[in-house]
Amino acid sequence: MSVDLPDADGVFRGRAEWQDSLYWENAVIHELGHVMDRAFGLTAAVRGEMDADFAELPEELTRESLADGGVNKFFYFLQPKDGRLGERARKELVAEAFDVLLRGEASSYNYRNLTERFPRTLAALRAALEIKLGPL
Repeated sequence: MSVDLPDADGVFRGRAEWQDSLYWENAVIHELGHVMDRAFGLTAAVRGEMDADFAELPEELTRESLADGGVNKFFYFLQPKDGRLGERARKELVAEAFDVLLRGEASSYNYRNLTERFPRTLAALRAALEIKLGPL
């Protein structure tokens, strides 16, 4: 099933574009993650942990194309600039991590990448959310 969804950042700016999505459950929670980030400053709250996790990534994951010629679907959530996470990528990573925290293994195809590669980020995000919302 395919569903059209608006992107949250576009909604905030008053110029949302509808995106066709086969992964609509992930897309809804991911966009809600952007809303929570904007409301609670989640990206800033997990910056240190995110940087520590990013520093330990295998170099291959920081490139758009994989060595075997495949496409690195995780690149969108990293978008490295000068060996560091790009600012846009930080927000995308927080939104995707929000989906992983809420839906666990039922979340996106990035569940494994996030749980294995960004464990400190996930733990810090959970803690930041629990301060604001109570136990998840």
